[in-house]
Amino acid sequence: MPAAYTDLFPEVGDPGTATTLSSPGYTAASSTTATVGSTSGWPTGTGVIFVIDESSTVAGVTKRTAGTYNEYSGTVTNATLISNVTWERGDGNRNYPAGANTRVYVGLASEWGNRVVQGMVVEHKQTGAHSAVTADSIVVADGGTIEVDTVNEATAANGVTIDGLNVKDSKLVTANSVNSTVVDFGGAGAGIWWQEIGRTTLGVAGDTISVASLPSRKYLKLQINVRATGGTISVTLRFNNDSGSNYAGRYSVNGGADTSAVSQTRYGAQAPNTPANSLAVLEIINVSTVEKYIVGQIAGSAAGAGTNTDRWETAGKWANTAAVIDRIDLVSLGTGDYAIGGEMIVLGHD
Repeated sequence: MPAAYTDLFPEVGDPGTATTLSSPGYTAASSTTATVGSTSGWPTGTGVIFVIDESSTVAGVTKRTAGTYNEYSGTVTNATLISNVTWERGDGNRNYPAGANTRVYVGLASEWGNRVVQGMVVEHKQTGAHSAVTADSIVVADGGTIEVDTVNEATAANGVTIDGLNVKDSKLVTANSVNSTVVDFGGAGAGIWWQEIGRTTLGVAGDTISVASLPSRKYLKLQINVRATGGTISVTLRFNNDSGSNYAGRYSVNGGADTSAVSQTRYGAQAPNTPANSLAVLEIINVSTVEKYIVGQIAGSAAGAGTNTDRWETAGKWANTAAVIDRIDLVSLGTGDYAIGGEMIVLGHD
């Protein structure tokens, strides 16, 4: 960025920056430039804070003339010219004549110190610790990490927000290809991590929830939350719009005997029932040349503290060895519909 007289972190310059004011001097009412004997050693990469005062010599001793001290900001234009001259503080902006008795110098003026402090406290507490960080972007070199202890809310550059993040020794990576954020809990790929790659939430009641155009991931995890509008509903799946007899699976309820079926037109993780809520978490291997094995659990029950929760344990497969899963349909076998707000979230990792 070019130097500006408003810079909050102006450089001080080299020793020996003292000089004098040259013709035509400085007029407080109209001057925005000042011509000096030399700007050698003055900072040019940033704005500069400098002092003008007048002096007199009595009995061989040079002293500042009372009431003439003022601090100015500006930018160095060339070897003798200071531009954008702006009065900041001192005894009061005033006219200065050219000549050897008008001194101009770069020093640790109070305006310099105040600006540095004002710049620092934008994102620092008085203890020196960071406060809230506001940045146009944060770039981490290859192999670098952003370590997070507790963050109430983190927002990635692509707009994804992680609320209530509480991660230690972690790596946050923006994944632009799927417009989401990866959280690596183990560091360097060693830990368990999941990335949201698809989500559908019902805006109207219906008996199908579909998530399509899924990017390829070796492992998938489904998080399903559905409620019945009335009648019965179930957690039943189809992959890639395949309604052929290519599914097999089994489930048990509350630790009871398995119910199993083969050569089905959909994967039935749960028989039709009448819970007020069903929450399912299912994991799937998703390699194109391998049958897609599924394992998971479902919890559901009718409403009220007087009704205990039922537990379904399920396992099965989609007997496809030619493609990866890029679409998942949640289809109810029951007589009722999934209520508004019913949702299926697809997570993935490699």
